[in-house]
Amino acid sequence: LKKRLSQLEGLFKSIPNKLQIKNRGAAQRCLDLMRLAIGAPSISEAVAQGIIQSEDVDEGGKNQLGTDSMLENALNLLSISKGWAPKNSFDTEDWLRNFASTAENFPACIVVSLMTQPGAPIVFVNQAFTSVTGYTKEDSVGRNCRFLQGPDTEPEAIALIRSTLSQAQECHIRLTNYRKNGEKFLNLLSMKPVFDAEGVYTFVIGVQFEVTVDKGLKKRLAQLDKLLQLMPSKLQSKTHGSSNSETDLNLFALAIGSISNTSLNEDHKANGAMPEVSANLVRRSTASLDGAIITVQRRRLWSNLNKLEPEQWLKKFSATIENFPASMVITDITMPGAPMVYVNQEFCRLTGYSKGESIGRNCRFLQKDDSESKQIEHIRNMLRKGQDCNVKLTNYRKNGEKFNNLLSMKPVVDSEGNYRFIIGVQFEVVQDEGLAKRLKVLERLLRIIPTRLEPVEKAVIDEPTAKKWEQGDGKGHNVERSVGSLSAY
Repeated sequence: LKKRLSQLEGLFKSIPNKLQIKNRGAAQRCLDLMRLAIGAPSISEAVAQGIIQSEDVDEGGKNQLGTDSMLENALNLLSISKGWAPKNSFDTEDWLRNFASTAENFPACIVVSLMTQPGAPIVFVNQAFTSVTGYTKEDSVGRNCRFLQGPDTEPEAIALIRSTLSQAQECHIRLTNYRKNGEKFLNLLSMKPVFDAEGVYTFVIGVQFEVTVDKGLKKRLAQLDKLLQLMPSKLQSKTHGSSNSETDLNLFALAIGSISNTSLNEDHKANGAMPEVSANLVRRSTASLDGAIITVQRRRLWSNLNKLEPEQWLKKFSATIENFPASMVITDITMPGAPMVYVNQEFCRLTGYSKGESIGRNCRFLQKDDSESKQIEHIRNMLRKGQDCNVKLTNYRKNGEKFNNLLSMKPVVDSEGNYRFIIGVQFEVVQDEGLAKRLKVLERLLRIIPTRLEPVEKAVIDEPTAKKWEQGDGKGHNVERSVGSLSAY
């Protein structure tokens, strides 16, 4: 008996008790998602089996969040940039901030719940979630996701969700949810646990997919599968040394955000061709800019500029960037209206405005009435604090053509810590397979741009310095006079 019991124990240990989901191919995963969504491997079979009535099949194929190509483009950019690949983070808050910056404008409903807190409250929802459900961020954050449930929500689905989450396992389930206005919708919910560097079950990322039975369902489920494969599942500890993951993610998030609006390429396709200025920029911006950055670093062209007086610095720096393959401008923040005192050749090529038409003017001449007021206010707030600023704006060329401008602004202080110049880098967002690579090159450029005329202990406008300037001690500029120029933006 003892021997047989030992054999039985060995048998129990050898019996598999877990499906190796990640080993399945994409086709099989998509087939499983289709079965879960409609109860059959295809719409035609679901109709044949009487699961779905033929009149309930929507022939239009309209996507709740926009075109299928919008999500496909976002997924391709995310895959190329490895935006959600495991990266070093200081802590869970750092990871959440970086993940949220990329997911905010992603054209799919994404939520994050904190599993280390009682009730597993939601700590992040993106814009797509608020659009589909009708609930704002304020309505959602801090609550458990069960507020989307209602009278017809399936009890067995809720039980399965609780069971899999308690075991820190992935979960895919279809259930009936409700929008804020009370309207029901079928939600194919996918949840993925995220563990910290020590293996602690910390977050759950939820992707909500509204099931609309139409001819585009198969393609959207394939996109959902691709999105789920890109989702992170583990945090990594911060190692000693520098990391620029946050900067990378912020620039990528701004570029992704542009896809949520009318894309530049869609405008070009409607007009039949891409304008010459955009095509030139795309061809030049990666290889040429990369080579120019290497030249600056090897020859240390910007390394010794911090020893110069402001006027000499402006002359020397502008000489090095005159033919630089990136649109760059310099604004004198000490002058009323914060006018541009220098623009390079690439700026003229990008915008169509000559140096004579640009120098002496505030850069707002590139804006129009439909330029985003929130982004402009963000620029003012960041620059008032003497901080770097990255923002996406709708700008206009001289010929009236609209373009998406990823604007990066870096304040420059003089030897006494006074706020003197702003260096602006304008990056046209052209949606193509090379965008992620160009953003990485842009990030390298932003890291080496000189921002101090001479080393100082404090390079921002802090409270003691502000009081000293307000009293006027003969050194530096009055804060109100200097920073007040920013109201011109």
